[in-house]
Amino acid sequence: MAIYFSNAQIGLIRRHGAACYPNECCGFLLGTTLGNDRIVHAVRPVSNEFDEAQQTRRYLIEPKDVWEMEEDARSAGIDILGVYHSHPDHPARPSEYDRTHAWPSFSYLIVSIMKGRPREVFSWLLSEDREEFHKERITVQESPVQAGREQAKWQ
Repeated sequence: MAIYFSNAQIGLIRRHGAACYPNECCGFLLGTTLGNDRIVHAVRPVSNEFDEAQQTRRYLIEPKDVWEMEEDARSAGIDILGVYHSHPDHPARPSEYDRTHAWPSFSYLIVSIMKGRPREVFSWLLSEDREEFHKERITVQESPVQAGREQAKWQ
């Protein structure tokens, strides 16, 4: 299983993480599934709605944002594949908090932001029993597979 991004999409996520530093950033990964692979058509940043005092180590996407994104994605013929967020001054590995708040079948992309600079990026899938994350292979291409007009619409 792999998740495919364009250089521009990964760049947007890395810049979003750096811009929000020292707080966590967050957003949606939108696209399609082909067999065991996920093709990201669009990256959609959203506001971190967690209590401001804890945004350096937590993120929250409001249910209304999820609902609106589901509606928008459905009307564009794509799906929410997962979410991304940053880990300020920590590795791009899921925390215990991430595990207890994650959904199986969603991709969780994490970008490490060290002293304001983007570093490693990894994607994770939570096991069906919700006990552990497994690393998802990231493939970055010059342009996303089948993204075309959908990417332009969402940016």
